[in-house]
Amino acid sequence: MLNRVTQKIKAQLFTPKQQQAFLEDIATLVEDGIPAKQAVEVLNKLAAGLTAEVADNVLTKLSEGKYLADGLVGWFPVSVIEIVRAGEEGGTLAKTLQAAAAALAQKNTAITSLLSSLTYPLVVLSLGLGVSVFIKESVFDSFTAIKPVDLWPGNAQAALALGSFVQYRWFVMLALLIGFFVGLSFFLRYYIGVGRQFVDTLPVLSLYRQVIAARFMETLGLLISNGVVLKKALKIMQYNANPYLSAHLMTMEYRLGGGKENIAEVLDTGLINPEDLMRLRVIARGKGFEYALLRQGRRANERSLDNIRTTGRLLGGTLLGAAALLAAFLITSIYAVGAILGT
Repeated sequence: MLNRVTQKIKAQLFTPKQQQAFLEDIATLVEDGIPAKQAVEVLNKLAAGLTAEVADNVLTKLSEGKYLADGLVGWFPVSVIEIVRAGEEGGTLAKTLQAAAAALAQKNTAITSLLSSLTYPLVVLSLGLGVSVFIKESVFDSFTAIKPVDLWPGNAQAALALGSFVQYRWFVMLALLIGFFVGLSFFLRYYIGVGRQFVDTLPVLSLYRQVIAARFMETLGLLISNGVVLKKALKIMQYNANPYLSAHLMTMEYRLGGGKENIAEVLDTGLINPEDLMRLRVIARGKGFEYALLRQGRRANERSLDNIRTTGRLLGGTLLGAAALLAAFLITSIYAVGAILGT
């Protein structure tokens, strides 16, 4: 258990930028004609810290006769691992390593954009909550000696209660916030019940489906373009897939085994947008379906990034609005108490 916890912490400390640099370095060496194992050995000698540890883990797996992708498990996102596995299966490792690095770069861009949109509003809102504690200590506590709290206006009593709660129960707020995001992440990855299709249509929660669908199409396109048949490609993508994606993959396998001929019909499980499926359904009648999948996956990635940026701006604006309302609430509360004391 201790080793698992330690590994989880190390994996979190191995940042997406470090992951991207790791893949780009190996891809450069492989493109220069160096075998994958030797390329990782070179990187292991030159690197330090967590990067060297990841390289050592990859070397261990390669020495055991396993794939390079197997050595990335626990350090990289599942989608990236499957892209690398696609290259190893089809013999185009350098190309797919670059594709995996590009996927990480897109993810880094999305995270940076989201954080930049939310950081300032969160700081402002936190300062507003801090001001509520300051007002409680410097103003309201003095007023309680003049007039009992139960004679105060309702908004002033609420402001006093808010300041007390933030001062003495801030850790409860933090725990609830962390618990909410952890629970939401768990829910999106593991819930596959009857209401999941409805969840996937909700404005913010639908971003998860969009991101998964985009990575799925791009990875599947890489596998098929490298000569992997559809049935085997679906099997490969089930390695380390979370329950949400795995449920869609199993449905696709069932449809494929049921005699569905058009690949777009096999993929019609609710994961991919209807517009993308319509394009794939038309293209599937001709040649180059795998490249169409790649293009659609990349376009879907761009759309999901735009949607993440828009969501970040909307959430940031909402938080700034909440901070403004909090400031107005505190000001009116002080004025209300002052008016009562003056009478």
